[in-house]
Amino acid sequence: MRFRRTALLASFLLLGTIARTGLCDSAADKATAREVATEGIKLFRDGKYEEALDRLKRAQALYDAPVHLLYIARTEEKLGQLVEASETYRTLDRETLPENAPEAWTSAVEDGRKELAALEPRLPKLTIALEPKDAPEPTVEIDGAKVPSAVLGIARPVNPGPHHIVVGATGYLPKAADVTSKEGAAENVTLALEPGAAPPTAPGAAPAPPTSEHSFVGFLGGIRLGAGIPTGKLFSIDTGAPQKRELDMTDAFQAGGGVELHAGVRIGKYFTPVLYVEGETLSPGKGFLDLGKISKATASSFGLGVIVGTPPGKIGGFGEFDVVFVNTYAVTFDEKRLGGATKSCDVSTRGGAIRFGGGGVFPLASWFQLTPVALATVGRFGTLDETGCAVVQDRSIPAGDQRTHAMVFLGLGGDVTLGRNR
Repeated sequence: MRFRRTALLASFLLLGTIARTGLCDSAADKATAREVATEGIKLFRDGKYEEALDRLKRAQALYDAPVHLLYIARTEEKLGQLVEASETYRTLDRETLPENAPEAWTSAVEDGRKELAALEPRLPKLTIALEPKDAPEPTVEIDGAKVPSAVLGIARPVNPGPHHIVVGATGYLPKAADVTSKEGAAENVTLALEPGAAPPTAPGAAPAPPTSEHSFVGFLGGIRLGAGIPTGKLFSIDTGAPQKRELDMTDAFQAGGGVELHAGVRIGKYFTPVLYVEGETLSPGKGFLDLGKISKATASSFGLGVIVGTPPGKIGGFGEFDVVFVNTYAVTFDEKRLGGATKSCDVSTRGGAIRFGGGGVFPLASWFQLTPVALATVGRFGTLDETGCAVVQDRSIPAGDQRTHAMVFLGLGGDVTLGRNR
């Protein structure tokens, strides 16, 4: 019922003021203003103050009516915009009503005066003082908005709540302060400026971008510890049988421990060309070709590649691709000789390969990061060498006998980043 009475009142006011000089230029504007005002008053009564303020201001823009101003002021007051509400009430108080003005208009002006008188004691006041008082060309900013420096030393009405103040002057460093204003309270803030070598940035202006301390080039070096897991084939060999025998990597090599050292130059934070050397001490395999028991098994590689990944100092990951120049595997046999004697026999095989993989990046300091890693070295052997073996001769492995092998390296690394590009 209350909303219906309010809607009828708004309709009466707008329809009964056709003769009044205002902003309304057409019947369509009047009708629109009436509908928007009715909607705004309902929103106000429902406690939807932000939406109500939007509708009421639109209605006032279409048609100047005291009731609009009264409800705009009431809505601003509900939103805590006491300064804005007080100015709207004063605008309403200055309204010049025609002699035949509706009674509701007269009531709106009278109600506005009473509500303004009740509101004024609630307005917080803020006084900002600057030291030194004679600082040249002072500037003042309140809540991100520039205000005239004439407010310095004068009580200024503000809305209740927190306020951020920044003051400055030519030849001084800016100074900031935060204050919370309460209804009816007066706050005094004094900011003492300190001399600065350069004029301060004007309040509200965007701060100058910080000068970068990073260079284009940085340096990286690290170590990785982990497990090497051989897989794939060594090569095929003619044993006189109808088909050549395939020698598995596991015949000679089993999993073991590995270590890698790497170093490189970081370019543009994301790309790092690196040189690396990797070595594994592997468990001996079961043996092959009746060469005797394997007592020692090792692997090593050397190459050049590139790491692409997260800049140092940030959690992330990386990928790596390397060209392996030298990839060598070696075993030592206890070769049986005539008469039952044994003698050490060393056999090694080598060839080219590629290595690829990646891992994570977890910085522990600005200059140090942990890097869990998984890498695979894939290639083929091309040369077979021996030292002290009676049954193995130095020779190249024919292309038809070459087989693909791999070494999977799983481990944890630590990288040190040097230079300003971290």
